[in-house]
Amino acid sequence: MSESFDSFYASAKRMDSYDIQSQVKLIDGSPIISNLLDVVPSFIAILNSDRQILFANKAFRKFFNEHNISSFLGMRPGEALNCIHSNDCLGGCGTSEACSVCGAVNAIITSQKTGSAQHECRISNYTGESFDLMINTQQYKLGNDDLTYFIASDISDKKRRDVLEKIFLHDLINTAGVLQSFLELIDTSSEIEKNDNISLTKKISGQLIDEILAQRELLRAEDNELQVNPVQISTKEFLIDIASFYENHAASKNVRISIDINCSNVKMITDKTLLRRVIGNLIKNALEASVEGGTILLNCTSENNYAEFSVHNGKGTPKEVQLQIFQRSFSTKGHGRGLGTYSVKLLTEKYLHGRVYFESNDEKGTTFYARYPLVPAK
Repeated sequence: MSESFDSFYASAKRMDSYDIQSQVKLIDGSPIISNLLDVVPSFIAILNSDRQILFANKAFRKFFNEHNISSFLGMRPGEALNCIHSNDCLGGCGTSEACSVCGAVNAIITSQKTGSAQHECRISNYTGESFDLMINTQQYKLGNDDLTYFIASDISDKKRRDVLEKIFLHDLINTAGVLQSFLELIDTSSEIEKNDNISLTKKISGQLIDEILAQRELLRAEDNELQVNPVQISTKEFLIDIASFYENHAASKNVRISIDINCSNVKMITDKTLLRRVIGNLIKNALEASVEGGTILLNCTSENNYAEFSVHNGKGTPKEVQLQIFQRSFSTKGHGRGLGTYSVKLLTEKYLHGRVYFESNDEKGTTFYARYPLVPAK
């Protein structure tokens, strides 16, 4: 017997517990399989044709502090890993819209068609942790059953290190290049122009320091070492200040940054440095997404003891990008970029007691929202 639900992507069909136990007995009847897989340090599971776990090796079980395989029987990989999308649909792991860009389910589906596959997979779980995994899948037949070896290697540290280094170098080189250009202009400027260029040079050197501090804060945030220092700010004044800071940013491309005329100017208690990092990252993303000469609109609304900041640009975001936008290591800017929206979500939800989300379509463009309590709960 099996059960099935509607699905946006992979099949939702599942084998019932009786059929699963029959398949488990086949694996138990081949002890060489379990004995061999238990000594492998990678996470290894054996899946049935409906992507359900029949066996999980010692490394897999140890990662979840589980000694007994029965905890995972019948689950799919995303359900075992507590993926935030595993309950989006009644069909579970693999059936939501977001699953269409998941490396894990795609590796399984591909190997079922071709015999083997390899995909990178980014998973965020319900406890706020994020993992970068390399998934390898291989088909094999046991009796009359088509099964899948599911092998997951944790590459989080490598991906995190690579991305941080490349982002750090990319942003530093960009800002340093702009700084160098203005320093060269000073030599050939008139006295009036020289004063203006010196002022801009000071501003850009501040951006350079800001990029360095941003990387330090993100590392501390991921390591749970970031200290929150709440102060009182005025929301509109905060946006005016940050808009001024980014108007000559290296990524600006002559894009204008405006404040909505109806922007609320309410008092709120927050960590100004972290909030500045959040809104700054949203502005930088908007700058990079905007067309030459475009406009970014900043706003803040306030109701029910909450302040909601928004950053809007006129360009829509492709659906495939929308489904991955808050994942660590995902980027539209090429290999080794990313972490901008990931850090926005991390700082907002883990340290500032807020929520971040976005809306996007080709007609209205893309707007990111960051919502915070005016006074955070103690």
